[in-house]
Amino acid sequence: MKRSTCGVVLLVIVTLMLVLFLMITKGHAASFNESLTAVSLSLPMGADVGAMGNIGTLEEFSSANPAITSIMKNGNASTAVNYGYFDFSKTHLQTISASVTGRVGKVVMQVGAGHAESPMREVDEFSSFRIKRNDVIDFQIGGNVSSGILFDDDELYVGVGYAFTKGVQDGIFFTPTPATTLVSVATMDSTSHAATLGFAYKPIKQITLGGYGSRTWSETQATYNGWQDSEVAKSFCDVGHLGFSAKLGKNTTLAGDYQHISFSDSSTKFDQHYVGVEQYLIPETLAIYFGDANGGFTTGAGLYFKAGGLNLSYGNSLSRETKNTLGKADAFMVSGYFSF
Repeated sequence: MKRSTCGVVLLVIVTLMLVLFLMITKGHAASFNESLTAVSLSLPMGADVGAMGNIGTLEEFSSANPAITSIMKNGNASTAVNYGYFDFSKTHLQTISASVTGRVGKVVMQVGAGHAESPMREVDEFSSFRIKRNDVIDFQIGGNVSSGILFDDDELYVGVGYAFTKGVQDGIFFTPTPATTLVSVATMDSTSHAATLGFAYKPIKQITLGGYGSRTWSETQATYNGWQDSEVAKSFCDVGHLGFSAKLGKNTTLAGDYQHISFSDSSTKFDQHYVGVEQYLIPETLAIYFGDANGGFTTGAGLYFKAGGLNLSYGNSLSRETKNTLGKADAFMVSGYFSF
């Protein structure tokens, strides 16, 4: 069992607030905005999936799909912690999250909390930006709702999720004029709510098919040079996700996913793909991982014991959309868990 939480939900909401921030302040770098959006939505939610190409449809792995989270074959409860460091040319982002997952009858529930922040860094010659703090509480619930639908041993899981996020971002903006350069300081207080509905279907024990849809609603209150804007900016982001995983023998697993993202107040859309391989070197104890996360190479390892484990991952240039503006985007993650 390899479980952590909050990463994807947290970063999706971080991204949405970044979009709102740059739009409200009428920032000077639209291409930077779009690139940061793309890479943020491509970041993994745990070191286990981070090493395996950021896939999201493999049972016992970290997933934003609450139906996948509810496939709990081993044990009745688990706890997990996850740390991520994402290094871009123009800034870096740090995240930390923790979760508790438990079975109550036929239902599996997961509660998590996370935090993200980034330092004040220059976006371009006209602006600098940081995420002062971004905190999230995440909840998932799901379970097996039917068996024997098409085959004798098939299983259908359904799950729902909710996340609440509160964040503060600020920036400095420079506007050249013939006489002087105007300096503006802006602060954004953001609140977001995200709802997710997911499914997972296992036609046979070795194969899992899954998908989920989520919508994040966000409101942002802006303050410019000490003056609060009378209007509250509202927006939403939709994510659609489909994937599969297949066990190719006892020690090898192949998985792949497709993700589509769209924004209510922008024509920008993203179509992203993920694929990964798990290969055990020592059965049930030591595994290595390789993958492709939307054009970026990933790798890592997992060390597993009867009641716990540790995952390490590295991702290189995780999103092809960022290479011209953000440059190289490296991701380093570590996750640990304990089950009982």
